[in-house]
Amino acid sequence: MGQPSKPWTKILKSLRQRRLPEPLGIYGAGFYGSVIATRLTQKAECFIDINPYLQGLGHLNIQVVSTENCPKDVASIFIGLNPKRAREILGENPDWKPKDAALIHLDGKD
Repeated sequence: MGQPSKPWTKILKSLRQRRLPEPLGIYGAGFYGSVIATRLTQKAECFIDINPYLQGLGHLNIQVVSTENCPKDVASIFIGLNPKRAREILGENPDWKPKDAALIHLDGKD
């Protein structure tokens, strides 16, 4: 297995170095969300996922909740979707997120 590409090296390094207002959430309990969860120095309170088969379960010792059950006190939400399509898929201000929660995309444009 080779080394991560240059953009991914930068993304993974930034995840380790970022300190964000807590509590943290991660949108997506799949590949990208898992990468985020394992690289953060802060612990996420929850994964937020639309997959009903994941909701109510734990993943990486973190609870998976539906968008309707996103905790209202979540202050920062990492977007664990493919960085090339995440903004298109999720939109800029999804109606389920807490009003003042910041969305953090992996594309580095935040």
